[in-house]
Amino acid sequence: LRDSIYLVDDLETLVMKAKQEITNRYNYDIKNNVQYKVANAWVEVRETQVRLEKSQFLPSLYLFFNQNWSSFETNFNYFNGEAKWFDATLVGLSLNVPIFSSFRRSSALQKAKVVSERALLEREQLEAGLALDLSIANSNFNQALSSYDISKRNVDVANSILYKTNRKFQEGISTSFEVTQATSQLISDQFDYVDSALRLFEAKTKID
Repeated sequence: LRDSIYLVDDLETLVMKAKQEITNRYNYDIKNNVQYKVANAWVEVRETQVRLEKSQFLPSLYLFFNQNWSSFETNFNYFNGEAKWFDATLVGLSLNVPIFSSFRRSSALQKAKVVSERALLEREQLEAGLALDLSIANSNFNQALSSYDISKRNVDVANSILYKTNRKFQEGISTSFEVTQATSQLISDQFDYVDSALRLFEAKTKID
């Protein structure tokens, strides 16, 4: 509250900077959008779920290996080197072939496919929506830029008219009423100029 505010950038500089920053954004890659990345991640998750459900139909082959040593000493002399140890080794294969699961696997697969397709549709809708939003934002920026240029020219014209009216008034050719009218027109055009600049920066913020 005790600090003073000093404007260090003029409006023209800010507008030129905005135009330069927006120039390279028309080909913005939608895939860089955070919302799209989230939707794409969901698609990948759902596709993985479909692959997982498909894998339930595949046979499973397991290889196992087991080796152990046993001793049947009556005295606790297992660690003095005198105990007799008998080793047993077991190697085998286990094949699991799914045959019938009361249609549970098939139902789970169909459900996973439906969820995956819905995720794909949601991603496509989001991509189309983001592209439309960007197109509208760019269009609004161009329109705001045109309005700004027109408002700027109007201010220049109003300044010129006021200057000429003041000269005529000093020479006694024009009346004070005409000077007042020219001044009011300049003020009105200046308000429009500032308002158009505000709308221009709002349009840029939308694109950002």
